[in-house]
Amino acid sequence: MDSQALYININGELEKESEAKLSVAHRAMHYGDGLFESMHAFGSQVQLFDLHYKRLIAGMKALRLSVDEKFKKQQLTFEIERLLKRNRLFAGARVRLTVFRNAPGLYTPASHGASYLIEASALPNKFYKLNEKGLTIGFFPDLRKSINYLSPFKTCNALLNVMAGIYARENSWDDCLMINENNLIVEGYHSNVFVYRDNKLFTPGVESGCVMGVMRETIIHLAQQLGINVMELPGLTEEDLLSAEEIFLTNAVEGIRWVLAYKNRRYFNKISTLLNDQLNTALFSQNLY
Repeated sequence: MDSQALYININGELEKESEAKLSVAHRAMHYGDGLFESMHAFGSQVQLFDLHYKRLIAGMKALRLSVDEKFKKQQLTFEIERLLKRNRLFAGARVRLTVFRNAPGLYTPASHGASYLIEASALPNKFYKLNEKGLTIGFFPDLRKSINYLSPFKTCNALLNVMAGIYARENSWDDCLMINENNLIVEGYHSNVFVYRDNKLFTPGVESGCVMGVMRETIIHLAQQLGINVMELPGLTEEDLLSAEEIFLTNAVEGIRWVLAYKNRRYFNKISTLLNDQLNTALFSQNLY
């Protein structure tokens, strides 16, 4: 085996990433007709896979994709573990599972069969490590996120997130917050957002149009275990940011990232540190739920 080569998994077949061949005609390329899950793995197992799988299947059903035998949870778990072992990724790893429609056709597909692609690459940390330097954030003003039945899922049509990421880089921010059609803050460009004040944790609810984040759900659960009151809102306002004691962002790969600055406002990281410690303890003791 070439120890430097990374492999990918396409429908259960392992291929070298550098030699893999995917048709340029597939619908994910033409129309963004698919969805994906980005996951954190350690020791050849994906953390919080049950929640990822639940969202994946719900998203496939929303897209009218056929959920056949290869999409059974046990089978996907096996294929992910096989790829991690093949790539010798036994510490922290990022796993991306992309599902896309197979069918020919233009906008209207001829059928609803689906394929999957699994990719895996190394992460610098095997545990969730809180960022040492706090993030600087701003707003993305150019586009709004629609509120509809696809909003909770991570679809392959992610141009809104791409443009928000470019805007953040142009402004020298670490992240920027996106707003929905009601002009309320719903999420970062690759994360959910939480605001803490007065022993209460506020976050946009799924009805706001935010992604139904796996780490978001986990942090809500852990906060409630710690006696922190969690309130899900139709969205956040700028006043919520300016009156906050803490702001942090979450996603399944990076965990919790605390925010230092929004405009001239500065924030602490006491609660984000506490939740990050609780997260690692719960996950790696296999005692989360």
